Amino acid sequence: MNKKGFTFIEVIIIFTIVFIMTAILLGTSYKDRSKKEISTIAREVSATIRETQNNALTGKQKENNYMPCAFKFGFQTHSYEIKRSYRTIDDVCPSDTKAGVDQSFSKIIQLPEGVQINSVALRYDDNTSANEDNIIFLVPYGDFIVTSRDGSDSDFKGIDVRIERSDASERYHICVHATGLIEELGFNDAEYACAF
Repeated sequence: MNKKGFTFIEVIIIFTIVFIMTAILLGTSYKDRSKKEISTIAREVSATIRETQNNALTGKQKENNYMPCAFKFGFQTHSYEIKRSYRTIDDVCPSDTKAGVDQSFSKIIQLPEGVQINSVALRYDDNTSANEDNIIFLVPYGDFIVTSRDGSDSDFKGIDVRIERSDASERYHICVHATGLIEELGFNDAEYACAF
């Protein structure tokens, strides 16, 4: 009677093939899940920027004694929020939006571990770029301005907001044009992807 079965080498080869296929499948699944997570967060960020702009256009109020001057989409590397600059009813809005009283208008949203938000703003005059952490819409027309970190208002043609993972090269770009257009560009590995 002839008994046939697998040799030890054949079993090792089969296990190796199964292991390699499982590793490839898990790696692809992680990358797809990571991309889906970034695009979901980017849509939420984009919606929050639009909400900031709508608040400026409608002059949304929180209390009766204060009038809004500007609404700001403020962010740091791992969080974002809507802030407002306001005045009392008897005062006028300051020309410098950094002046006046800033107040958090919504809760601070923390990004998941490993996901970060960055931005680059491009100036009209010399096409230089600068990292910014505020996108400001003025009341009542929703005019878009960027206030530099040194406190000066600059003439920008737009700001490229990037949502990305710190351990991956994929970047999701949201373009905020000086005209007020907010455009979701999607994934692009380039440092600057918005066409201003």
